[in-house]
Amino acid sequence: MSVSVYVNVYLFQTDNYMITGALQDILREVHVHTPNTDESIQIDPNAPELSHPLNQYGFIASEKSSIDFELKVCHDAFIYLSASLVMDSTADVYEIVMGGGSGTKVFLRSKNGVDVAQGLLGTSNTDCDQFVPFWISWENGNVKIGKGLIINQDVVIDWTDSDPFIIAGIGVRSGYGSSGQWIFHVEASGEFCVTGGTRGTMNILTTDIVRERKWRERILLRRNDATFQDVAVNELGDGSTQCGSFQPIWISWQNGNIKIGKGLSIDSKVVIDWRDPNPFIIHGVGVRTGLGQSGQWIIYMEGKNTHKK
Repeated sequence: MSVSVYVNVYLFQTDNYMITGALQDILREVHVHTPNTDESIQIDPNAPELSHPLNQYGFIASEKSSIDFELKVCHDAFIYLSASLVMDSTADVYEIVMGGGSGTKVFLRSKNGVDVAQGLLGTSNTDCDQFVPFWISWENGNVKIGKGLIINQDVVIDWTDSDPFIIAGIGVRSGYGSSGQWIFHVEASGEFCVTGGTRGTMNILTTDIVRERKWRERILLRRNDATFQDVAVNELGDGSTQCGSFQPIWISWQNGNIKIGKGLSIDSKVVIDWRDPNPFIIHGVGVRTGLGQSGQWIIYMEGKNTHKK
């Protein structure tokens, strides 16, 4: 499965146009497999960097106060609530161990590896063969961990940090000889590039990713005026951007007539054809990618050879 990259192209003088191609998704559920990555933060201070960050799915912890998920693991699954969006091990962090004590306990630890709270899972011990539901909340430094999928019910740990920090990111992993499978219930809209294979040490089970898609495979043209509103919008169709392959696109701007099309032949397969009533001379072209995505470009240019022997 491949999904579009968010791309911006700028044509500019002092004024500028912005051309954007994007795919808008609503992500409902993410299934992730985490292999064994050894010890906890008590032994390895860099343990958070081994985790799988959830921000790539649009889950920004600083904008949330809780998460619920289902977990299938024999023992020792780790969740990191970090001040770092990308799980930098130097940042403040809480380490939560689901299924410690041979699957029977949950531990909450501070950055220095000290247990600040623990509780028994009881009938919700972690299980090698079936998913068990849990939730975590972190509002105003009050970290709670519970059983089930309803926040604030069946609380196992309720601990308040006297010197809290803002939770910017969440990472997950499994260790001590145990691999884990996770189902995260998230709801995030945006541009996601979720492909098969491995990210870091974490395998993404793309066949299990459930997506409710609101397809808006579009290209947008905006003019940098007082409102910066879209001046032209159209569907890309079979020319939509993709993570795994290059897609040919052309742009022309003669006499204030901005055209954008698919392929490499100018004026063929036109997607946008818009004329600026108040055009300006295009002196430069700039490109970038955004909203968490990176991009690769092959740009075909003709120019004078200024090299002198």
